[in-house]
Amino acid sequence: MRVLGQTASASLVEVDSANRRDRGEVTARINGGDAAAYRAAFASLAEQANLRIQNEWKSRIAIGGGQRGRLSASALYTDQAQWERIKQGLEGAAQTLISEIRIEAVGREGALVSFSFVGDPNQLQAELQRRGVRLEQTGMGPVLRAANR
Repeated sequence: MRVLGQTASASLVEVDSANRRDRGEVTARINGGDAAAYRAAFASLAEQANLRIQNEWKSRIAIGGGQRGRLSASALYTDQAQWERIKQGLEGAAQTLISEIRIEAVGREGALVSFSFVGDPNQLQAELQRRGVRLEQTGMGPVLRAANR
């Protein structure tokens, strides 16, 4: 990490027990000289680093033999809070296995959603469960529900 003038830069390096791998660099503009400006720049660096690592991880899974698929599912809920939990779970899983989330239709007790995913259905189910969403196969097709807390 270094600051030169109004620019903060961070070199991303992956280190494990056997290797050291350069992952590039991220930069952010520092808009001001106060602590808030530095916090905003550092937050931007962290977000950029996280996004780069997540995207590389997703690419490695896809290239490494992980299947790509698209799923359309009914999201069933009884109230707004459950719908919000389902959406948050999908957004959280977008950091790992899923992408291209589309909300096709929304109603009082359910919604129709679709998304792409990398990996097999068991991996998808486990990741969504970790994010607080149950994925069930039913007679009417895949169904998403907020997991009981």
